[in-house]
Amino acid sequence: MKNRLIHLALAAAVLATLTGCGSVRRHIGPDEHVLYKNVLDAKMADGSETTPEVNAVLAEAKSYYRQKPNSKVLGFDRLRVGMTIYGWTSPKDNSLWGRYWRSVGQAPRIYSEQEAMLTSKQLTGLLRSKGCFESTVTFDTAAIDGKDITICYHVRASQRYIVDEVEYYSNNADINKLIERLRSASLLKTGVPYDQDNLVNERARIVSELRDEGFFSAKLENITFRVDTTYDERKLSIEVLIDGSGLKVYHINNVFIYPEGGVGPNSDTLIHVYNVRNRPVDFSFVHSEPLTLNPQTISRVMMLFPGMTYRQRFVTSTYNSLRALRCIKYADITFTESPASNDTSPLLDAHVRLIRQTQQRLSLSAEFTNASPLTFNDSASFIFGGNLGIEAAMEYQHNNLFGGAELLNLKLSGLFELPKQIFSSQGGTFYDHFDAFETGIDLSLDMPVFLLPFANNISWQRIKPHTTMSLGANYQYRYIYERVLANTTFGYTWNSDRNTQHQLLPVDLTFVRIIAMDNTYFARIQNDLRLKYQYSDHFILGARYAYAHTTQQTGTRQDFSVIHFNVESAGNLLDAASGLLGAVTDENGVSQIFGSPYAQYVRFGGEYTRYHYLPGNSTFVSRIMLGVGLPYGNSVAMPYEKSFFGGGPTTMRAWQLRRLGPGSYNAVDSAFERVGDLQLVLNLEGRFPIVSILEGAVFADMGNVWLLNESKQFPDGEIKWNSIPTEVAIGIGLGLRVNVSVTTLRLDFGIPLYDPSYAAGLRWRPFQTRWHLNQIVTNIGLNYPF
Repeated sequence: MKNRLIHLALAAAVLATLTGCGSVRRHIGPDEHVLYKNVLDAKMADGSETTPEVNAVLAEAKSYYRQKPNSKVLGFDRLRVGMTIYGWTSPKDNSLWGRYWRSVGQAPRIYSEQEAMLTSKQLTGLLRSKGCFESTVTFDTAAIDGKDITICYHVRASQRYIVDEVEYYSNNADINKLIERLRSASLLKTGVPYDQDNLVNERARIVSELRDEGFFSAKLENITFRVDTTYDERKLSIEVLIDGSGLKVYHINNVFIYPEGGVGPNSDTLIHVYNVRNRPVDFSFVHSEPLTLNPQTISRVMMLFPGMTYRQRFVTSTYNSLRALRCIKYADITFTESPASNDTSPLLDAHVRLIRQTQQRLSLSAEFTNASPLTFNDSASFIFGGNLGIEAAMEYQHNNLFGGAELLNLKLSGLFELPKQIFSSQGGTFYDHFDAFETGIDLSLDMPVFLLPFANNISWQRIKPHTTMSLGANYQYRYIYERVLANTTFGYTWNSDRNTQHQLLPVDLTFVRIIAMDNTYFARIQNDLRLKYQYSDHFILGARYAYAHTTQQTGTRQDFSVIHFNVESAGNLLDAASGLLGAVTDENGVSQIFGSPYAQYVRFGGEYTRYHYLPGNSTFVSRIMLGVGLPYGNSVAMPYEKSFFGGGPTTMRAWQLRRLGPGSYNAVDSAFERVGDLQLVLNLEGRFPIVSILEGAVFADMGNVWLLNESKQFPDGEIKWNSIPTEVAIGIGLGLRVNVSVTTLRLDFGIPLYDPSYAAGLRWRPFQTRWHLNQIVTNIGLNYPF
């Protein structure tokens, strides 16, 4: 009975979606049609198949359609969910609910003959801009299903012209000295098809080059092109003409900095002397209030100096460096001709206006998470099983603590994991109401300098150095143990370019103290040296290096990649000094300093993510993660905090956090959280718009964690290299994302497809053990999983 009700509900939902278009059609005029599809019929002018060169042009055709059909889910023509929702109410219904459903939905795209004509003209312009100068585009329509209509655009394309010769000319003697360099870096290449976009980009490049050489007043209008199509059959020549009349090389005379954004009443000017490569330069700080931001901090990020040649790239670098100071909200740089300027010595005055961020900020945040099986009650309504996680944090920030743009961050946090029986439980102690409880405090300080002896010789503008230090403490309660963690770090971050960041932490200290442990589980771990080590007092003193690089171009939909890599090592320094520190050895041969063992290991982690943009604002994202931890010397196992976890809402979503692996281990109970020394994960996710702020996702996750050595508590958890392919878990699922303001609410439903913890012949779950709805794992969280 339960399954029948579920199937009926699903069938009704599908039927409502498929037939919902009829509710929209009721509100469409008798002479109106809904645009169903745009079709492109492309041939060469002689009727032959289009050439690869022409096909490359037509690949952009969809972006030139003036009218596009209503959005479809997963590309299925009949699943126009947004239009269906819009049709749930009449356009004349001005009630609150009527306006709401129309705002959430998507109005039907009514066919317009005028828009189709404009599209034909734009497609013709596209072809001609790419060198198919004799091309034509016409259109006709075909009605289907009464109110739906398809537009067919008929393209008859001519062959593309090829660029055969490019020449540069200027009437300015100073610019003529740069001609050869401009030609060598030209975007106009011979032997390739003509493309008008290349001319547009070349014009911008030349102006940028000229402005980088001091020609401050260079504009796009100074660059013109002469294209000769009579040069030869299907070949053309391009002449690049640079009008240098009145263009002069400017130098910077004064740099005025306005920390308050402009000139206020009773303003004063402070001349700050700053050394640039052992040469003193003057910056003029114009202010009406006492300076709370040290002039040295601002001067350090400047790349505009009195006496230098004006260069546009230095303006951009200065702007980016100013914005990198977290106390600066906005920066604006303008130039005026200096009163001291003349024809023989053109001079500019730079005006740098700064808008400050609010100096202090207090914020509160909360996040609800759930990673649990989906279950059904007696009335066939689904409910979330498992435990509900609640995490709350209060954060205080001061972005100019000592007047040098130092960022102080203080965070107080708490996490509760509530059992699903929470509302039925009565009495008991505080801990009886929680499956897990955490509270912590973290204090960090970020200074925009390198605290190093040679720091003055480092170019802040180029690498943006930061010194960071942190101190934190955390109390954790689980139903089998209580423990306290304390940690402190000291290190540096810097950029090698705008897309690459490095972090080096020469000091990374963590201390773990077990306060209490359940007697039953304490007895169990005595027989497993690995668990005994991980669930005991210990401390970690190590160093860590992290690298991050992205190819993303902000503001575009160009495919890009993100790479993260980190390596850390711990215990070597303590091991070398163990004799001096009075280390003692316990019965297992583990050295202890100050009464606790120290960890010794090396750990590697890497992550590569690729974002591929698809038509219709869809995205395909793939990620591969690889990590390995190698304990040695004074460690019999990786510390629990540095191990890799299987399952969870951001890796293997069909398994609850720390409930996958290691290897093919089949859990007898869930007392000990699953961890491993080796991790391998591959994530594939397709993201697509549904309607308004609602986004859908389909995903597949593959991976697992393994131990490097045998464990009595996790039999079959150790890695066997020839068995890795048979122990890679596979999970699949669907997700919903709601994009609200600057965050994204995420709900994922995952289910195991291949589970290595089952017997060898039963691991393909839908084929061998049959899927059940209560095996679906839900994950609720914020932002995308990767």
